[in-house]
Amino acid sequence: MTLKTKVSNFVMQRLSKNNKSRVSLS
Repeated sequence: MTLKTKVSNFVMQRLSKNNKSRVSLS
């Protein structure tokens, strides 16, 4: 697993976790 993949997974997890918050902020 490359660092880029790690970061990608981390970002995706944060996005799905804070999906509602992000939608509210948009």
